[in-house]
Amino acid sequence: MTKCWKKLWEAASRLPLLYMGCSITYGCASLSFVVVTSTQAAHASGEIRIAIAVPLTGPQQKLGRELQSAAERAIQSLNADSGVLGQSVVSFVFDDGCSMEPGVAAARSIIASTVKFAAVFGHPCGSIAKALATTYSSAEQPLFVTGVTPPRTVETSPSLPHIYRIPRDRNPAAGVVDALKQLPQGARIAIVRDKTQFATTFAQTVQTEMSKTGRGPATTETFSGGDKDFHRMVERMRTAETKQIIFAGFPAEATLLLDELKRSAPDIPVIGSDSLAAPEFSDVAARHSTRLQVLLPAGSDYFTPATDARIQPTQDVPAQTWRSLAVVAAIEAWAQAAKRAQSISASDIARELSVGILHTSMGEISFDARGQSSAPSLVLYRWLDGRWRPEQPPKR
Repeated sequence: MTKCWKKLWEAASRLPLLYMGCSITYGCASLSFVVVTSTQAAHASGEIRIAIAVPLTGPQQKLGRELQSAAERAIQSLNADSGVLGQSVVSFVFDDGCSMEPGVAAARSIIASTVKFAAVFGHPCGSIAKALATTYSSAEQPLFVTGVTPPRTVETSPSLPHIYRIPRDRNPAAGVVDALKQLPQGARIAIVRDKTQFATTFAQTVQTEMSKTGRGPATTETFSGGDKDFHRMVERMRTAETKQIIFAGFPAEATLLLDELKRSAPDIPVIGSDSLAAPEFSDVAARHSTRLQVLLPAGSDYFTPATDARIQPTQDVPAQTWRSLAVVAAIEAWAQAAKRAQSISASDIARELSVGILHTSMGEISFDARGQSSAPSLVLYRWLDGRWRPEQPPKR
């Protein structure tokens, strides 16, 4: 068995552009592959290659398809305008599964590939981005972490060069606690969360931020993904005279919770994590617009009339949200830095990103010495008149 695995692994290592998974067949391990895609033929001349790392399998595959679609449209736009340094940009898409094993496999394939990638974009799941940041930095592979807001997504340190974040890595828990200032100090607050690492960390950081403002700890209600009945949970919160719910989870469970609140406790408002800003959740957000707010990055160019046309879904094109705009902005920023430097080397790109203003679909942005972008921070949004609208002016 060991010898069989070794031979199969050696064969797989010669296929760096494939995502690898394992299955057991006839008592011997065999490796199955899912071929990644590129925007055009991989062997064409005059190309600059970039990697897009997104979840194409698992529970976040809809997000992955949205980001892939947005990235490919951004590349098409670049190529229609003479590309980068007079060369066409070609993307290779890798499945990071939004989980550790396929994420590590994708990163290894990207770094070890005989195709030299000028930059990597994506890894939208915060825990994966954080785990892989050192690997990319050590390989001098520019990584643009896009569309994530979990706290401390990537430690911002000069020891991790070539790692960039859009939007900037602001702790969303601080944004939530800012929104709680309207409540009296003694008001009861409940955190409703699933059991994912993100939700666990989010709840912990909310509790920490609340304690900094002198508030007592929030009560915590935990559910498992796929739970169908939230009646008892809502009844406990109603009986405890809860004044605010903070939700960390996904749209399916959020829908059930909001519907139950409407029946049993219509006066309790909800602040949701950014995971609720998904296209398939818009009808629910509209139905519960008076009680639901979602914390999202804000910016003057977000959700303007011009942008509205761009984010409308079609049969073949997924709806764009702020996450996909972040990917577009990252590709645009990288391309501008390359043109200014007349180079795609990691060190030249780093120099240009740190010294100037870049014009992107998210407005004008810049990067500090630690890779933090000046892209807009976090603001509470409410779904009104067919789009997410900010409750207050953006904070930069």
